[in-house]
Amino acid sequence: MADQPPAPAPQQRDHLLGNQTYEVLKFVALILLPALGTLWFTIAGILDLPKANEVLGIITAVDTFLGALIGVSTASYNNSAAKFDGTIVATATPQKTVYSLELNTPPEDLKNKQQVLLDVQPGLPPQ
Repeated sequence: MADQPPAPAPQQRDHLLGNQTYEVLKFVALILLPALGTLWFTIAGILDLPKANEVLGIITAVDTFLGALIGVSTASYNNSAAKFDGTIVATATPQKTVYSLELNTPPEDLKNKQQVLLDVQPGLPPQ
Protein backbone atom coordinates (compact mmCIF):
# COMPACT_ATOMS: atom_id res chain seq x y z
CA MET A 1 0.00 0.00 0.00
CA ALA A 2 1.42 3.38 -1.05
CA ASP A 3 1.99 6.03 1.55
CA GLN A 4 -0.61 8.75 1.37
CA PRO A 5 0.24 12.34 2.20
CA PRO A 6 -1.11 13.46 5.56
CA ALA A 7 -4.47 15.18 5.49
CA PRO A 8 -4.16 18.93 5.91
CA ALA A 9 -4.92 20.18 9.39
CA PRO A 10 -8.28 21.91 9.60
CA GLN A 11 -7.89 25.67 9.47
CA GLN A 12 -9.09 27.51 12.52
CA ARG A 13 -11.16 30.57 11.76
CA ASP A 14 -10.06 33.75 13.42
CA HIS A 15 -13.01 35.76 12.10
CA LEU A 16 -16.73 35.75 12.82
CA LEU A 17 -18.43 34.31 9.72
CA GLY A 18 -17.35 31.90 7.02
CA ASN A 19 -17.32 33.05 3.38
CA GLN A 20 -20.53 31.32 2.33
CA THR A 21 -22.48 32.46 5.40
CA TYR A 22 -21.22 36.01 4.91
CA GLU A 23 -22.24 36.07 1.23
CA VAL A 24 -25.74 34.69 1.99
CA LEU A 25 -26.33 37.19 4.82
CA LYS A 26 -25.03 40.02 2.66
CA PHE A 27 -27.47 39.08 -0.14
CA VAL A 28 -30.35 38.84 2.34
CA ALA A 29 -29.51 42.17 4.01
CA LEU A 30 -28.65 44.20 0.92
CA ILE A 31 -31.13 42.84 -1.64
CA LEU A 32 -33.76 40.42 -0.36
CA LEU A 33 -35.10 42.16 2.76
CA PRO A 34 -35.24 45.68 1.29
CA ALA A 35 -37.00 44.31 -1.82
CA LEU A 36 -39.38 42.25 0.33
CA GLY A 37 -40.16 45.25 2.55
CA THR A 38 -40.88 47.43 -0.47
CA LEU A 39 -43.03 44.73 -2.08
CA TRP A 40 -45.01 44.13 1.10
CA PHE A 41 -45.56 47.81 1.83
CA THR A 42 -46.69 48.50 -1.75
CA ILE A 43 -49.06 45.53 -1.93
CA ALA A 44 -50.42 46.20 1.57
CA GLY A 45 -51.14 49.81 0.59
CA ILE A 46 -52.86 48.86 -2.65
CA LEU A 47 -54.96 46.08 -1.08
CA ASP A 48 -55.47 47.90 2.21
CA LEU A 49 -53.98 44.99 4.17
CA PRO A 50 -53.73 45.37 7.96
CA LYS A 51 -50.50 46.03 9.86
CA ALA A 52 -48.49 47.22 6.83
CA ASN A 53 -46.33 49.53 8.97
CA GLU A 54 -45.78 46.90 11.64
CA VAL A 55 -44.66 44.24 9.16
CA LEU A 56 -42.38 46.73 7.41
CA GLY A 57 -40.96 47.72 10.81
CA ILE A 58 -40.14 44.07 11.59
CA ILE A 59 -38.50 43.56 8.20
CA THR A 60 -36.46 46.74 8.69
CA ALA A 61 -35.42 45.69 12.21
CA VAL A 62 -34.23 42.28 10.98
CA ASP A 63 -32.40 43.95 8.10
CA THR A 64 -30.70 46.41 10.47
CA PHE A 65 -29.63 43.56 12.75
CA LEU A 66 -28.16 41.64 9.79
CA GLY A 67 -26.37 44.79 8.62
CA ALA A 68 -24.78 45.17 12.06
CA LEU A 69 -23.76 41.49 12.07
CA ILE A 70 -22.21 41.88 8.62
CA GLY A 71 -20.37 45.02 9.78
CA VAL A 72 -18.92 43.24 12.82
CA SER A 73 -17.98 40.27 10.63
CA THR A 74 -16.26 42.54 8.11
CA ALA A 75 -14.24 44.23 10.86
CA SER A 76 -13.35 40.82 12.32
CA TYR A 77 -12.24 39.56 8.91
CA ASN A 78 -10.20 42.69 8.14
CA ASN A 79 -8.39 42.35 11.48
CA SER A 80 -7.59 38.67 10.92
CA ALA A 81 -5.06 36.80 8.82
CA ALA A 82 -7.92 35.12 6.95
CA LYS A 83 -7.99 37.80 4.27
CA PHE A 84 -4.47 36.91 3.12
CA ASP A 85 -3.71 34.16 0.62
CA GLY A 86 -0.22 33.88 2.00
CA THR A 87 2.76 35.70 3.43
CA ILE A 88 6.00 37.01 2.00
CA VAL A 89 8.67 36.64 4.67
CA ALA A 90 11.75 38.82 4.26
CA THR A 91 14.76 37.47 6.11
CA ALA A 92 17.91 39.58 6.13
CA THR A 93 21.22 37.76 6.14
CA PRO A 94 24.61 39.44 6.22
CA GLN A 95 24.95 38.85 2.47
CA LYS A 96 21.42 39.55 1.23
CA THR A 97 17.72 39.59 2.04
CA VAL A 98 15.92 36.34 1.26
CA TYR A 99 12.23 36.41 0.43
CA SER A 100 10.09 33.32 0.88
CA LEU A 101 6.46 32.80 -0.02
CA GLU A 102 4.25 30.91 2.42
CA LEU A 103 0.82 30.16 0.96
CA ASN A 104 -2.28 29.50 3.06
CA THR A 105 -3.82 27.44 0.28
CA PRO A 106 -2.49 24.96 -2.29
CA PRO A 107 -0.84 26.83 -5.19
CA GLU A 108 -3.24 25.31 -7.75
CA ASP A 109 -6.15 27.07 -5.99
CA LEU A 110 -4.67 30.46 -6.90
CA LYS A 111 -5.51 30.01 -10.60
CA ASN A 112 -9.23 30.41 -9.75
CA LYS A 113 -8.72 33.79 -8.10
CA GLN A 114 -8.90 37.17 -9.75
CA GLN A 115 -6.63 38.69 -7.11
CA VAL A 116 -4.13 37.41 -4.58
CA LEU A 117 -3.48 39.29 -1.33
CA LEU A 118 -0.20 38.67 0.47
CA ASP A 119 0.92 39.82 3.90
CA VAL A 120 4.55 40.94 4.24
CA GLN A 121 6.42 40.06 7.42
CA PRO A 122 10.02 40.54 8.37
CA GLY A 123 11.71 37.25 9.14
CA LEU A 124 13.81 36.52 12.16
CA PRO A 125 17.48 37.34 11.74
CA PRO A 126 19.71 34.24 11.28
CA GLN A 127 21.31 32.91 14.42
